[in-house]
Amino acid sequence: MVNGERPADMLGDLAGNADSKRSICTDLEILLHRDSPEAEQSRRMQRQVELMENAMKGIDRNSPTRIRELRLAYMQCGPAEPGVQEELEQRFTKLLDPTQSSDKPHS
Repeated sequence: MVNGERPADMLGDLAGNADSKRSICTDLEILLHRDSPEAEQSRRMQRQVELMENAMKGIDRNSPTRIRELRLAYMQCGPAEPGVQEELEQRFTKLLDPTQSSDKPHS
């Protein structure tokens, strides 16, 4: 036990945190018209369908507000496993780099 948690519980938290961070990065990629990694294409397609359904229901949020919400949500996520954490941090940081902006939409 570490800090009252069994190692299996901590690994579950790490995996859950990684999944949350991946979802946030995917949402940012969609909003910012950036490509998602090849391994995330299925998640991206599923999320785009959800966003289109929400838009048809009138649940559409403006991009600047949503980007701020996603940035905050990412920062509030706990850590992921070390190798995964670094990968996600690079992905997230690159998304917020204004020199990486794209004028053309991507799928």
